[in-house]
Amino acid sequence: MARTVYTDGVPGEPGAGGWAWAVEDGRFASGAEARTTNQRMEIAAALEAVRALDGELEVASDSTYVVNCFRDRWWEVVGPGMDQLRPQAGGQPGPVGAAGRAGAGPR
Repeated sequence: MARTVYTDGVPGEPGAGGWAWAVEDGRFASGAEARTTNQRMEIAAALEAVRALDGELEVASDSTYVVNCFRDRWWEVVGPGMDQLRPQAGGQPGPVGAAGRAGAGPR
């Protein structure tokens, strides 16, 4: 069963911005950039969660951009440079098979 990770980014537009992810067991991470955009921070939150957490994930996000990325499997269209979003050998999944749910929040 997939674990749900809640992600969010806060705007720069442009300016300072931040990102964060959290799972129900209490693990979380966050970061910031001095000059960025909201979309970059939304994607950073999801990407950092995928990098940090093992196993199958369900990514919950209020970002249509992030939800569409996972739902439509953009990394298959974009190609080179997005290979870290593909499943790894040995059954280590990336976000392939993850489902985004716009507007989802903690239960």
